Amino acid sequence: MPGFPLQRIRASAGSGKTYALTSRFVTLLAGSENGRKGWQGILAATFTNSAAAEMRDRILSRLKEVALKKSSECVRGDAPLTPDLALERLDDILRYIGSLNVSTIDSLLSRIVRMGALELGLSPDFEPVFDNRECLGPLWETLMEDMQDDPETGFLLRKACKELLFHNSQFRGFLAGDLLRSKTLDLAALMLEQGISRHALDDGLDQ
Repeated sequence: MPGFPLQRIRASAGSGKTYALTSRFVTLLAGSENGRKGWQGILAATFTNSAAAEMRDRILSRLKEVALKKSSECVRGDAPLTPDLALERLDDILRYIGSLNVSTIDSLLSRIVRMGALELGLSPDFEPVFDNRECLGPLWETLMEDMQDDPETGFLLRKACKELLFHNSQFRGFLAGDLLRSKTLDLAALMLEQGISRHALDDGLDQ
């Protein structure tokens, strides 16, 4: 949008980021095109669903305050947000509330990927998974299958089971298997989060 250069805001928790982003959003609303749906081109992204909901509420509240002439902040830079304009924008947004682009970063990335799902070889109705354990779950099934043809993998898993049974006498049978699966997925998630390669892990264990 011309006249509104990119701005970067760095702030710690509780320092008023949501307020600053809300003010920025309202500024862009005031300077958006005169078309009835020009505001749909404005995007705000935050980290959590609660923060996104709070920002939406604040945007609507700010517009309502200006429309009712209860706010003294009716001018933002070169774009005046008059009560009439605030009322017009508020009416538009409430009519098309689903088009108010305030969401989490995760949701935004999912929307972007979904737009090119076919080109990426994904189903258009894919569902994103954000939990590492849930994401890594299928790897355990693959590991169990590989154990049949890979003697080294089978040896390591059997050794791990014996260690668990030795150090955790309360676990027997399927309970030991569940514990091994849980600990393996925890380790895989840690390696993924920390960027640890298998070779680096092997070197650390050897030391």
